[in-house]
Amino acid sequence: MPLSNQRTIQVLIAGNRNETQCNVECGQDWATAETITLARERAQDRFGDRIQLEYVDLSQPIADERLVGLIHKAKQGGNPSFPLLIINGTLRISGPFDIRQLVDAIDAELELSHG
Repeated sequence: MPLSNQRTIQVLIAGNRNETQCNVECGQDWATAETITLARERAQDRFGDRIQLEYVDLSQPIADERLVGLIHKAKQGGNPSFPLLIINGTLRISGPFDIRQLVDAIDAELELSHG
């Protein structure tokens, strides 16, 4: 059920096309437009228009300083595996994940911020 009149949830998926892909249990291929479109649709079906979902390919130069800062912050404290799932500036998943896990992580963020 979509929620309204609440703050926007910023979802950033940072991947690296140059990373070696695994063969089994890899989650989604976040570098494809189809996967990002499907993830946006699923998130909007569940949470309404409050979700802003972006994908960034870290194998390419990033001009957006806000994104650079978020990714730098997420990488502090270790060497995370790609892809990264960053919600509202906090690293939530490091390594392969699928759309169900993405939606679950957004749901957990909403519970933490309103609980």
